[in-house]
Amino acid sequence: MRAVSKGISLKGIAMFEVLAQTGSIAQTARRIGQSQPAVSQQLQKLEASLGVRLVNHDTRPMTLTAAGRGFLARAQESLRQLRLAQTELEQLDLSHLTSLRIGVIEDFDSEITPTLVTRLSQNLSNCAFKQVSGPSHEMARKLDERQLDILIAAATDDNAGRWREFRLLRDPFILALPQGVALDPDAPFDSLRGLPFLRQDRETLIGRQIEAQLARMKFDLPNRFEIGPIQSLMGLVANGSGWTITTPLSYHRAQRFQARIAVHPLPIPKFARRISLFTRAAWADKVPGDIADMMRGLLRETVIKEGMEKMPWLQDSYRVLG
Repeated sequence: MRAVSKGISLKGIAMFEVLAQTGSIAQTARRIGQSQPAVSQQLQKLEASLGVRLVNHDTRPMTLTAAGRGFLARAQESLRQLRLAQTELEQLDLSHLTSLRIGVIEDFDSEITPTLVTRLSQNLSNCAFKQVSGPSHEMARKLDERQLDILIAAATDDNAGRWREFRLLRDPFILALPQGVALDPDAPFDSLRGLPFLRQDRETLIGRQIEAQLARMKFDLPNRFEIGPIQSLMGLVANGSGWTITTPLSYHRAQRFQARIAVHPLPIPKFARRISLFTRAAWADKVPGDIADMMRGLLRETVIKEGMEKMPWLQDSYRVLG
């Protein structure tokens, strides 16, 4: 069996995965919490060990060579397997719990929540377990009324000091419009005059946040459509019925419509929502923090990874927190 070269390390491979996403030594350094010289040195060692150039150093942003693209595909699969194995070895100690009731934002229903529930259930022996999904504002009420022990949902100013908060994800707002609609970068909203604005349900937390930002910008958009379910909203965009303001997480959830939707940076001052894990302040157990760590790992391997591949312009704005 051929030995792995001494200059190839998991740290270097993980760095290269991030560099392939950002195309920038500086952005890679910020994202992984290292200095730029350290990132450059890791790249040099990796290329020297492999005996090939992985990136075109003279381009800005950096692009992968043919060898780099091939190595990245193998490296990403290896990292995925290693991270999965690491997660499986990190067993939660839930043996002392007699009940656990957890509410999770609907945006996680298709991918994150099933994996989370599966992993939690493997660590529950004599515990009555309940998991529910719903919009953030409804589940926040359930947490206040002690119908839930843990809530994973969007944060609001009202949460401050009221509950223990474990920050999970920064989810920036983006523009979503039908595929094929030409967007003028100098006057983006002029390009959309022929299409109605599809509002998010203003009773929801995400809808209220969007409306507050539009009000601050003094944007008065006609109220023809107001849609609650994200699948219905994205379906209307995909069918050419209008455009909307959403987030990468909501866009990720609408997988079946993505081929017919174009997403762009928001052409107004940037803003974002924060997804966090909450518990009542009196619960001092380490369980909420452990579950938060598990969620962060799941987010990195799913929504963040896909988001960077499809929307590289998000860079550090769409990221795991904590």
